[in-house]
Amino acid sequence: VPQEFQTQYPSYANPPTLAMALTSYINRLKAAGVSLASLDIVPHPPSDTTGSSSTLSALHITSPQLASQYLTSIYSRLKRHYEWFRETQRGQIREWGREARSRKEGYRWRGRTMDHVLTSGLDDYPRAKPPHLGELHLDLISWMAFFSKTMSEIAEFLGEEEERKEFEGNAEMMRGNIEGQLGVLILEVGSCADDRFWGTDLHWSEEQQMYCDASVDEDGLLSNVFSFCHPSH
Repeated sequence: VPQEFQTQYPSYANPPTLAMALTSYINRLKAAGVSLASLDIVPHPPSDTTGSSSTLSALHITSPQLASQYLTSIYSRLKRHYEWFRETQRGQIREWGREARSRKEGYRWRGRTMDHVLTSGLDDYPRAKPPHLGELHLDLISWMAFFSKTMSEIAEFLGEEEERKEFEGNAEMMRGNIEGQLGVLILEVGSCADDRFWGTDLHWSEEQQMYCDASVDEDGLLSNVFSFCHPSH
């Protein structure tokens, strides 16, 4: 690793890709019929008692007890990681007179330079120039909505209903801030779909007909909030 990239900063984040693996794990548990309710069922020993690698590797999918133990063991640390993201990567909404479904759910990658946002994983993806503290990044709020949904699913599996509602509510606010007035937000809860219109959005550009980053153009005492879109990407 080059010397200039070795210094680590406690407020710089990278995409929470671990959420993708955990979502996949939860989906595999659901497909196998493993749930909190199945913990009350007396487990039957596996038919394959030879201790084959295939049997052993599947135990965290087929055993409700092991699945619960694993998710419980990582849950509190995941919550701290999640809240660290929400605190350190939070963007400015009220400061620039923006209207949004939620005044809290806007996000900005730290560690930006004029030409790169290495922390985002999309190193040279075009962003507004010059960089501004009032920027809001579409890819990051999308990651946070996904992370919130993952946390909601883990909380549901562990029977943490109040926390499930909180995480789902956060995800709802984030998706509302992405979609905005002209977008229809579809939330899937079980087998139900809830369609509704939100207030003014942060990331939808009616002119470009696409979702975009948001930034601020300051000219003296005046400031103008605008969308920065890059259709070729």
